[in-house]
Amino acid sequence: MSLQRRRNIHNRSCAVFSQQHDAAIAHFDEAIRLDPQFARAYYGRGVAYFHKGLYEKAVASYSEAIRREPQNDGAIFDRGLARWQNGEPKQAANDFTQAIRLNPKNDSAHNVLAWALSTAPQADLRDGKRAVELATRACELTEWKNPFHLSTLAAAYAEVGDFQRALHWHKKAMASPDFPKDKLERTRHRLVLYEQEKPYREVIMKK
Repeated sequence: MSLQRRRNIHNRSCAVFSQQHDAAIAHFDEAIRLDPQFARAYYGRGVAYFHKGLYEKAVASYSEAIRREPQNDGAIFDRGLARWQNGEPKQAANDFTQAIRLNPKNDSAHNVLAWALSTAPQADLRDGKRAVELATRACELTEWKNPFHLSTLAAAYAEVGDFQRALHWHKKAMASPDFPKDKLERTRHRLVLYEQEKPYREVIMKK
């Protein structure tokens, strides 16, 4: 495929982010037909499937991208997100771990792996001590400015039973001007749990 065609495909991929997911999927299908080795087309289609809630298809499309670009930590990370949403927390954790191995500065991968190890409903997946380490590293990589990472650190401390630190970091996250208002209800629910000295458990459901 020519460089110009690839640029055109990249430019039109904004359809994914303007809610035109079906159009984006058709667009990426055509790109794949023209060049079956174009990894970014598989990746873009995976993003579109994810935003439609078609998590199994997203996983499959991301996997095709990864097969062609095995060092793409972003695609591996996003496949982990799709697996988490699809009710596959262990496979998701494996993807997040691999993304960190490929890119130790991937703060998002550190954060979501910490979240999984703190909040997964499966006891055999949780590892509070490691979650604290991962969440701390995510905060360090973002200079302690990302409220989502601070919130994850709170969940990790709750998992190890340190509710004083859990409350401290959770309140810091809630007070951040960058914390989205539409997330505050769920965040207040976690605050109540920590005040009751209870850890948070994620509910993982297929959409």
